[in-house]
Amino acid sequence: MSSNAGAPDATHRSVIRRADDAVFTIEQGLVALMLVVMTVIVFLDVIYRQLIAPESEISQWLSEIVADASTRAAIAPWLGGVLGVAILYAGVAASEKSRGAPILAVKGSALIVALLIAAVVAGIGVLMVTTSSQLVYLVLVVLGLSLFASGQLRARAPGWQVRLGIAAAIATPLIALVASSAFPTAYTWSKEIAMTVTLWVGFFGASLCVHEGKHIRLEALEKSHPEKAKHLVAGVSNLIAALFSLFLAYLGYLYVFAPGTGAFFIGGNLDLSGMPMWIRTAAIPILFVVSGLRFLGAAVSAVLGGNYGAPAKAEGMDDAEKLAAEADALTADQAPESASTEAKPAKKPIAFFVVLGLVVLLPLLGKGGVLAAVILAGVLLAEPLFVVLGAMTVVAFLLWGGRTEASQFSILIERIVSIADNEALLAIPFFILSGAIMARGQISARLIGFARALVGWLPGGMAISAVIACMIFAAISGSSPATVVAIGGMMAPALIKQGYKPSFAHGLVTSAGSLGILIPPSIPMIVYAIVNTQASIRVEELFAAGFGPGIVIGGILMGYSLFRGVVDKTPRDTFSVAQLVSATRDGIWSLMFPGLILGGIYAGIFNAIESACISVVYAVIVEVYIHRALKLEELPKIFGETAIMLGSFLVILVVAMSFVEFLEDQSIPATAGEWIRSMDLDRVTFLLVLNLALLVVGCLMDIMSAIFVCVPLIAPMAAALGIDPLHLGIVFIVNLEIGYLTPPVGLNLFVASTLFNKPLTYLIRAVLPFIAMMCVGLLIITYYPPISADLGRWIAGAPPAPQAPAPVETGEVGEEEDEEEAAPMGFVPQCQPPEDLNCDGNVTIDEMTRYGEILAEQEAAEEAPTPRCEPPEDLNCDGNVTMEEMTRYSETLGEQEEAEETP
Repeated sequence: MSSNAGAPDATHRSVIRRADDAVFTIEQGLVALMLVVMTVIVFLDVIYRQLIAPESEISQWLSEIVADASTRAAIAPWLGGVLGVAILYAGVAASEKSRGAPILAVKGSALIVALLIAAVVAGIGVLMVTTSSQLVYLVLVVLGLSLFASGQLRARAPGWQVRLGIAAAIATPLIALVASSAFPTAYTWSKEIAMTVTLWVGFFGASLCVHEGKHIRLEALEKSHPEKAKHLVAGVSNLIAALFSLFLAYLGYLYVFAPGTGAFFIGGNLDLSGMPMWIRTAAIPILFVVSGLRFLGAAVSAVLGGNYGAPAKAEGMDDAEKLAAEADALTADQAPESASTEAKPAKKPIAFFVVLGLVVLLPLLGKGGVLAAVILAGVLLAEPLFVVLGAMTVVAFLLWGGRTEASQFSILIERIVSIADNEALLAIPFFILSGAIMARGQISARLIGFARALVGWLPGGMAISAVIACMIFAAISGSSPATVVAIGGMMAPALIKQGYKPSFAHGLVTSAGSLGILIPPSIPMIVYAIVNTQASIRVEELFAAGFGPGIVIGGILMGYSLFRGVVDKTPRDTFSVAQLVSATRDGIWSLMFPGLILGGIYAGIFNAIESACISVVYAVIVEVYIHRALKLEELPKIFGETAIMLGSFLVILVVAMSFVEFLEDQSIPATAGEWIRSMDLDRVTFLLVLNLALLVVGCLMDIMSAIFVCVPLIAPMAAALGIDPLHLGIVFIVNLEIGYLTPPVGLNLFVASTLFNKPLTYLIRAVLPFIAMMCVGLLIITYYPPISADLGRWIAGAPPAPQAPAPVETGEVGEEEDEEEAAPMGFVPQCQPPEDLNCDGNVTIDEMTRYGEILAEQEAAEEAPTPRCEPPEDLNCDGNVTMEEMTRYSETLGEQEEAEETP
């Protein structure tokens, strides 16, 4: 419960506050509906295009086994049906065993339920093959509404009539839209619509973040605020955030609704769905107005001593406190004198006034001082990160870009439009959602049981099983703090009970929980691929590049666990084949999750975006219908939390990309690259300095903030030295992974301190040996790139990156010219940067000139692309058609037509 529970607005809820809560509830419902729509339309697209369409991978596999098309068409449904029923039967049987009762009170319940599910799925499949998409969506809408209505009627929970009415009010126009001829046919438009919905969900989430106090903030100096002025400082912070939100809303209005020049008046439709393009950006003025008003309310509440919009607890902290309270309740009979009741003396706010003085004095130093003062002011006031980055962008464009009118800052909105064309963004809400669903279920206990049965007989077997469970759970949930709570809450007491030292047990589970951001699927990896505009990075390759480093660091922790087991002579479990089989059966659905997602990606069945959507469907089926750990009525709340998480960093991503635009406008990345070259650093030295710098950054920033701020600055420098962008991404992730364990912002430390009821200093000492071991793993990963980049490309089936040769040190006149002449015209070596034609690490004026001539010759020689892929607009044959590919394809066709018409 918040410390401000006794504040005025907590005891007396005004009309405005009640209205805001009502709006919040409606927003949550809309967000849940949008996420359901996103999941359904993308899932159906995946099913149709990858499983049913003739050009799909599965169809091609079958054609290699059975050459005759008619025979293949006859046996394929039966093979798929038998396999599907077998999998469903195994799952339902496992579910019934874990529940201790059959789902249906009849003999053969598991088989009957499996056949019923298979019949429904087969019926939808038949509709997809034989009828239009309109009928399929209409059936799904009616079916979903019927299930919801029947659930409400059975439960008869308070307010069920209102919920039914709202559902009917939403469903009626939706059914009319689907049934009308205006609804787009087929399924190819799904990702286009889903990207639009993602923007709306993200900006709804940004608004919900204000209500819940969950915007990512710079909190390094928050504890230094003078006690008597805390409410005033919080009020000023929220007021600034409100003004910036309303400024973004005004920019959005100019971009969308300005008479004559706005997107609404210009017109234009999306290519596949026919949706008006202005709908994508309409969320900006609408929802930033709501965010601004909520920030204003939070400012007023803070000044009056209230808690509306106050920063929420860190991720995982609520669950940690709940488990800690339960543990305290079990030991309530112990002497209470262990808890000190002495009030700690208040700290003097020296840091606050020192930084405040810097904010006042730095502008006297010129433009750089003004920008530094803006950043320090944001840190001092604990502003949301998107406000700090946005203020940096605006001030930078004012001082160096010469932009003085509001309309000149449309770059902040244009970045949103460009992000909407990056389909990698679509994977983020899906993976967040599936991870949240799986984390609420029973997978932690099942994974622990499997890991113990597998390796518990080894020396240190229980500790090794804890690492394995953390690695798998963290990869599934995508959350390091959640892993510490879910796995550590059960394993740490068990380790101590079996004879392990408490400091070892607590340090192990706190450290192993951070492995989730390295083992795919990983949301930070997706964000890194989006933010690093210096290189074109496929998310699938970055995922694959995380396997080797994850195994290296996980192996080091397991090796140390085995060592402690031998030295401390801790008891071992007895190996039992029957127990291993039973544990595998109980945990099979959890273990299949990473196999399904990653196996599907690297087998070519679907890409990272499609796998993310599959993961949501899989998570719902497993936790709701197989594990029976969740109820359908719990899903909307989880969907709302997903929107909050998405919104918290989508707005950061937008302003961060705008700041990147400023950097490129001022040629700062190119200048940084030249500076690195002029320093004559080799890769070894640069990577060492980079590791030290990122370890410091990890101490001061959370991982998302560090990626947004640091990647645009460091990526050009690494490119100047020819460092593989995949390798750089993994080095980034590993460094920031260690940041979860380092004070003052190491989130795992705070969660573990609360969970285990131990002082923070105790946890810091406990994780020190593990930090040292992870740093050893970092050095191995940093200086042996094949573990990450080469292995990742091999797994992903991508060609290896060309290795840039070491710079020539002879210095003889004419040698460089001879090497440059060796590069044939029309051929561009794959070096970083590409202008470095001889891959010697230096770009000369002559190389830049020749590179421009090569590109010009290639563009002049290009003809209309041969449609080798389906659809032909998919120029790189990766299964996804981006807006850029469609534009390029149309332009090339137009040029070809003009050339043919010209006599």
